[in-house]
Amino acid sequence: MENIVDKMLKIATKAHAGQLRKWNDNVPYIVHPIGVAEKVKTLEGVNEVDIAAAIGHDILEDCGEHWASVIEEECGREVLDLVRELTFETEGAEWANRSRAEKNVVRFRHMERMTLRAKRLKMVDRWYNLNDMKNAPYKLIKKTVDESWKLLEICGEADKEMAKDLEDAIKNMERRLN
Repeated sequence: MENIVDKMLKIATKAHAGQLRKWNDNVPYIVHPIGVAEKVKTLEGVNEVDIAAAIGHDILEDCGEHWASVIEEECGREVLDLVRELTFETEGAEWANRSRAEKNVVRFRHMERMTLRAKRLKMVDRWYNLNDMKNAPYKLIKKTVDESWKLLEICGEADKEMAKDLEDAIKNMERRLN
């Protein structure tokens, strides 16, 4: 019998098929959620739900709401609820012409309402992205670093060790900018 982590890996692989990392078009997108899940596994007190949600954290946002029923059927309501909590409402056609700053207002408000569990996973996601942005354009790195300080302020309470890892990643990226 497959566990929910293995099931989510199959779902995410299928959902993200053909997608590539934004700033490294030679890397399949699925590498990102797997990397996030690997870091989540190292944190104290995590379980299969956390790991499965880490793998599926971008599915609804990047691949569509229709995947929700698949996630719930294969991995359960608890995993789906956590994936939904990690999903920002700022994607899709209605947001296409909105500024990054406008989207961030909504994203940061959303983060403020997240459970500690989701905030912890959000920090891991940002930590992974910062460590993976070495080939990203300077302006994107700069914006991401600035936004990361706000994310850390909002989510840092969820896990002091992960907050320290994220802070270190932000500072490392700042050094690259200077």
